[in-house]
Amino acid sequence: LPEAVRQGMLQAIDEGDMAGLRALIDQVEEMDAGAARKLRNLADQYDYETLTQVLTNEGEEEPDE
Repeated sequence: LPEAVRQGMLQAIDEGDMAGLRALIDQVEEMDAGAARKLRNLADQYDYETLTQVLTNEGEEEPDE
């Protein structure tokens, strides 16, 4: 996901802006429908802890060399 979208989602979660979070997930759907589905499922389950972990860890995944 683009960094701006990830940061926007983390901020929305932090601020309790669920409408903003859903709008950002809708943007993700245009880029990656599978990722958007997973993010939406977590949001629908109010699993913001896991959602935050997913968004935080996504940018840190680097191949082992």
